[in-house]
Amino acid sequence: KDTEVPEPDKMAWMIDCTLVLLHVIGRALDSTQHGKLLMSNVAARLRELEQRSAADSSAYLHATMRRRIRFLLAWRNAGWPPARLVTLLSGERVILHLADHHTGATLLRGLREKRPLAAN
Repeated sequence: KDTEVPEPDKMAWMIDCTLVLLHVIGRALDSTQHGKLLMSNVAARLRELEQRSAADSSAYLHATMRRRIRFLLAWRNAGWPPARLVTLLSGERVILHLADHHTGATLLRGLREKRPLAAN
């Protein structure tokens, strides 16, 4: 059924897959006229989901998922600039991954907690 709305957990999984895919192919899609139209439609739907409220007026999606949607849309609006990733190593062990959208506070907190950060 096209009108059936999936549960938030299932929706979050589908959005996560979509964001990962767009992270990889978004720039290529935006480079063609047809792809740009497709990306505009997908971006509008992601924006709608990011702003959606649940029946009890709480956020439909978890804050982390909403933040990932906003990041992807901002990245697209900036023209898909190349992402940079810094990896801190200790011998052969990865201590920390820091993507360019993380803040210095995130880096310091990660170092203090001595736990790896996700690249996204």
